[in-house]
Amino acid sequence: ETGVECEIDGMVCLRETHSLHVQRLTDLFFLFKGRPLSADITPQPEEILQATWMPIDEYLSLPQWKSTATVPSYLNTLLVNHLR
Repeated sequence: ETGVECEIDGMVCLRETHSLHVQRLTDLFFLFKGRPLSADITPQPEEILQATWMPIDEYLSLPQWKSTATVPSYLNTLLVNHLR
């Protein structure tokens, strides 16, 4: 979806969440650690509105990495330790 080719170092985490509302959806989130083979990003317009490289501290400050009832602090600690 981004056109970024990487050498994968391994999977950092897998998160599965369930929505039990009307649609009963399951959301799977995989996070891999890897090294890009180039800095080129070519997003698929049908899939991604915007894609960019950002410093790891900026990425980890995004709201989805803050501890909540659905994302416990131990998961965030695991992510931070593997990403830095």
